[in-house]
Amino acid sequence: MSEPVVLRITRPYATEEAYLAAEAWSMSGRSMVLIDQPELPVDAVVRFDVALADGTKLIRAEGRVLRSLPPLGSRPGGLQVKFTRFGASTKAFLDRAVALRDGARSHASELPPPARPSAPPPSNADVLVEPSATPPEVSPELSLAPPVVAAPPLEERPEAASAGSDAASAEARAVGSAGAPSPSRPPSPSHVRRKVELPSPQGRDEVLARLRARAARRSG
Repeated sequence: MSEPVVLRITRPYATEEAYLAAEAWSMSGRSMVLIDQPELPVDAVVRFDVALADGTKLIRAEGRVLRSLPPLGSRPGGLQVKFTRFGASTKAFLDRAVALRDGARSHASELPPPARPSAPPPSNADVLVEPSATPPEVSPELSLAPPVVAAPPLEERPEAASAGSDAASAEARAVGSAGAPSPSRPPSPSHVRRKVELPSPQGRDEVLARLRARAARRSG
């Protein structure tokens, strides 16, 4: 049987609380990650102690190497060992670490999930308008409204006809007034009435006699 490997580990913390707050994740009741320790063969026996920056020893135990862990995110890598024996003081400190770690996990599980970023509103080009399956409802007020009758053309409106006749009358009056001769001017020959020569009384009797004779022949 090979001799155990002895490791003296010092963590850069001034108090137990600071150490637990930073590295409680590395401890459990059965194993522990020895941070920043070199790689060793699996199942190698390790005796180690962990102390604060002022030399206060918090953990003294013996274990076997399980594996070497690489750094993961913000957590550093190290050597993971499985406990084979430790004292009462070490067990009490490990229990504190486990309680603190479990409390942090339960608190994290009670927190609401982070809000997902909302999707941006679609642009006008992305909006699709679906045709409605049912016709829109008609408001009772709109359904009772009288139908709209188209207005008659302008020439069919009585007002327009009367207005047109009034305008024609006014235009005729204006033309008549414009064409009427002024008192100072003599009337033009076109506006002078021609004097009709009536037959003499003797000739009129002859005309009447012929007309009567013609009427008698037609009646006979």
